Amino acid sequence: MVEKRNRITWDIDSEAMGVTALCVADAAGMLAAFNPSMFTIRTFGSGKVEGANTAESIHIGMVLGSAISLVVGLGGTLVTRSWWPLFGTILGLIVLCGAYEWALRNPHGKHAGMKDQ
Repeated sequence: MVEKRNRITWDIDSEAMGVTALCVADAAGMLAAFNPSMFTIRTFGSGKVEGANTAESIHIGMVLGSAISLVVGLGGTLVTRSWWPLFGTILGLIVLCGAYEWALRNPHGKHAGMKDQ
């Protein structure tokens, strides 16, 4: 039987809230480590070949950044004994990956690609 103090719960206190905020911010940083900014994606991610290559690279970056972020969120959950850090990380990743996907699907269309600078 799991002792009460070792259970992971949905309880939230100032420590769990702080760790949750750090995990969500880390997810943003981790995705940024693998991907360019949304401005760069929208500005230079158009064109048939370059756009497809950009989308593939961004999706790979999203997977890698998300995987590492989920490990950090799980770590935050294990430290605080609260599900909130992992849950917050997942919500943050949904919003952030959605923003990257939006940027890929809505290029500015003013440049043919990076070579057109």
